[in-house]
Amino acid sequence: MSHLVPFKIGAVTARSSNARGKQRSPLASKHSGRCLQPSVLSALVLMVLLLAGLAAPVQAATLAGGLYHNVGIRSDGVVAAWGFNSKGQCNVAPGLGKVRAVAAGGFHSLALKSDGTVMAWGDDAQGQCDGASGVTGVRAVAAGGFHNLALKSDGTVTAWGYNTSGQCDVPWGL
Repeated sequence: MSHLVPFKIGAVTARSSNARGKQRSPLASKHSGRCLQPSVLSALVLMVLLLAGLAAPVQAATLAGGLYHNVGIRSDGVVAAWGFNSKGQCNVAPGLGKVRAVAAGGFHSLALKSDGTVMAWGDDAQGQCDGASGVTGVRAVAAGGFHNLALKSDGTVTAWGYNTSGQCDVPWGL
């Protein structure tokens, strides 16, 4: 990976060359391959609301870094994604809530919902997103470049996506 998302309690800091917009705001753009930065006006409005006590700062709860993008869950439960958005990997579904974990692959993102189902968005050229439908009883998710893994409540592992090197051929007993 070409970027680092250090995690410290209550703050997110991104460090990299930012050549593909990984440090930009989680305001996704459908018109370009990158996510938009907030305007000066919106930053001023937020500052006024914070100073007036009408808004509270939101902290990160969990983070995941993909190839050129990041995805995280804010402390208020909202999922945010930012960075290079060439395949829709930063386009979080409106209203996506009750998420307990996220994962970021090459050009796709995953969200594990509290009901044990998985949502995926972004590049689906190798089935890395469509394969998530119907996967239930999940307690953890992981994303590779073009494939995903789900650890189910019964201890079994399910994998889907690109399988050229056997990365989706889960060994017996897992």
